[in-house]
Amino acid sequence: MALHSYKSREHIFAELEAHRRWLAGADDAVPANFSNVSLFGLDLSGQDLRKCQLCGAGLQGIRLTGANLEGADLTGADLTAATLDKASLRKASLVDANLSGASFRDSDLNGADLRGAHGTASMSSPGFEGAMLRLTNLSGADLSGANLDQADLTGAMLVGTVLRNASLAGANMRNTDLTEADFGAANLSEALLNGANLSNAHFNGANLKRARMVGVTLTDGVLDGADTEGANFAPPLDGFDIELHRQLFDHDRWVSSQGQRGERAELDGADLADADLRGFNLSGASLRAANLQSALLNGALLVLTDLSGANLAQASLVRANLSGANLSGAKLNNADLSGAKLGPAPIMGADGRPTGRSRATVLEGADLTQAVLDDEQKTALADFGIKLATKS
Repeated sequence: MALHSYKSREHIFAELEAHRRWLAGADDAVPANFSNVSLFGLDLSGQDLRKCQLCGAGLQGIRLTGANLEGADLTGADLTAATLDKASLRKASLVDANLSGASFRDSDLNGADLRGAHGTASMSSPGFEGAMLRLTNLSGADLSGANLDQADLTGAMLVGTVLRNASLAGANMRNTDLTEADFGAANLSEALLNGANLSNAHFNGANLKRARMVGVTLTDGVLDGADTEGANFAPPLDGFDIELHRQLFDHDRWVSSQGQRGERAELDGADLADADLRGFNLSGASLRAANLQSALLNGALLVLTDLSGANLAQASLVRANLSGANLSGAKLNNADLSGAKLGPAPIMGADGRPTGRSRATVLEGADLTQAVLDDEQKTALADFGIKLATKS
């Protein structure tokens, strides 16, 4: 067990006040540094601890409910039985932290680093029910028995992560890297795994009932011993009628020939839920009010596509080109738009040459609640006068 130094309660709260003033820009204030200090059992709920130094700190039993720990350094900290429900730990470091019995219910850990984080076999496992863990690095962590029900792990790294006996019921794990992860006897019922990399992972005894696994990367034997009753693996396009296949083929010819051959796809109201459309060229197609919920559209070309009123909830649009697309009134809640292009599209003439005009992506009335958007995308949208409409 690590040795921790002790500071009086008065000294700790004086440092916290100085930290608050430092965050506010006071020239005579310094950031708090509690590295290797014991804060055992303190109630710091709601405190602003952004960028605080807590490396190796003794945080056993501490209450940090609703606290702001964005960018904080908790490397090697002991968070045994700590309460961090509804706390913000965006881009915080919890590398090699002890999370035994810690609670992160509904907390925000987007972009955090939890490599090597672990629990203690003799104590209860950590809880992450409903937590946001998008783009979080959990590689090499041992979260055996952890509760991650309904957690959002979109794009997270779980290379070699141990999640034996863990519960991930209904978790969102699309586009995650689960290479060599251990899910032995874990519960992944109804989890969303579309686009995930399951290479050399272990699922012996795991419950994958009704899991959605369209477009996953698998290696031989990965799912041996797992219960996959009702799981969805096959790209739904396999079950679509000949007419839909014809439209997609003719549309590709129409685009590549600049309208000289084939014909534009008219797929208004089409049901393409969970469809694997990665890399498809649907530029200029009409998909008004189409159902594309949880569809895989990574790298798809959707330039000037009409998606007005479409349902793209939980869809994956990683690196998709949506330049000039009409997304007015579309449902994009919880959609993954990482690296997607949302700027204006140049308008070409009949001869295929630029006309000097462009058309902006239209997002009026779109629901982007909890959509994955990076800062660069938000800035680009603002530059083009596009307002990101969100709904509570």
